[in-house]
Amino acid sequence: MAGTVWDSLRQAMKTAGIKPRSAAARQWYGTVINRLRIPTNRSNILHDPRKATAHALIGRMYAFHYIAKYEDTLPVWDEFPCVLPIEIYPDGFLGLNLHYLDPGNRLALLELLHDFITNTKYNDSTRFKLSYSVLNGIKKYEIMRPCIKRYLLEYMESPPIYIEPDQWELAVLLPFERFHHN
Repeated sequence: MAGTVWDSLRQAMKTAGIKPRSAAARQWYGTVINRLRIPTNRSNILHDPRKATAHALIGRMYAFHYIAKYEDTLPVWDEFPCVLPIEIYPDGFLGLNLHYLDPGNRLALLELLHDFITNTKYNDSTRFKLSYSVLNGIKKYEIMRPCIKRYLLEYMESPPIYIEPDQWELAVLLPFERFHHN
């Protein structure tokens, strides 16, 4: 399936001769992202059946459409989270929704979390070895506190869309969040 934001940006970056996960890539993302048009339903991000998964796994990154259980009473919630699950439960998971940080801090947190990366191949074998108990006890990970959110499967409006490791930096910079405030 061509036409997803991931595919077109990956191809444009390759055509421009820019190496992923480099300073030049981050600068390029900033330029390109400012010109991107993201539909209100996030169809160019969330409707890729090749990357839809039945369930989320710890240490991988996902995007999905979510309606909060307490949507009318939560002070703020994100309808289109970008999450790294850190604990799995029978009815959902606990994860780090990187949208609760500004883009610069999202990149900073990703960089800190590289302490827990399984390898540097940035392919399907790459993931973060994360758990709440490990992250909670280390002061340098305090930046993640506002990102810790619980997601219930019954409130997910789309399947989780797996974000490939070579697209993590791009994913945290794309402005596809939609916050609701009460």
